[in-house]
Amino acid sequence: MKPWEKEMKRNADPTAAWARRWNVSDESGATTYTGSEGFVGPGWIPMLDRLAEDLIALGWDRTLDQVNPKFGGLRFYIGAGPSRDVLVKLRRRIEWAMAESLRTCERCGAPGRPTRPGGEGGVVETLCPRCFEIKDAEVRARRAEEEREQAERDARLRAEDEELAKTNPGYREYLDTYVYGPDAGKIPTPNFVIRGGRFVPLEDDRSEVKQLSPVPSSASSDPGSE
Repeated sequence: MKPWEKEMKRNADPTAAWARRWNVSDESGATTYTGSEGFVGPGWIPMLDRLAEDLIALGWDRTLDQVNPKFGGLRFYIGAGPSRDVLVKLRRRIEWAMAESLRTCERCGAPGRPTRPGGEGGVVETLCPRCFEIKDAEVRARRAEEEREQAERDARLRAEDEELAKTNPGYREYLDTYVYGPDAGKIPTPNFVIRGGRFVPLEDDRSEVKQLSPVPSSASSDPGSE
């Protein structure tokens, strides 16, 4: 199992245990909801226990399409229900749980509020002050590590480019203009082709260019001619 798969399973386990405890099945109704389709943090599990108890009392068939956090709030998706009246009651109770989730730390269950660990660009999560500090430090450390790794990759690529450009003046011009120069990021119109690992000016390679075959004269552009 890959590291990210282990991490996902570890995070999904509390939700899977909740589903087993309440005999909640997946959308097909055939197997117990595993959490692989979506899960929430351990701080929200007591809230899910109260929600499941109330929904079952209202007539819920215990079938769950997906549960997950979004924009800091709980999302709990169920099927159509046995009747419209019952479905209205189920959805109203789910809305109450959604409102409760915005006041409950997803990590520990303490009072919390929607936050953005890592600052701008981070995922919105409802956390208490203590859990926010921990998650914010984790996100910033992970981001710094990703930036360091990206800088190392960029340095390796530039070293390779510089080595290749030593013997290819055309490639040197390309790098200075479109990769590291003022027009960096723009897509150039290439004036060279690669032949045998060398950059050959396009004007010296015209003999290799093949013309497209003309459209047969019998072909018609009128879609009604077929």
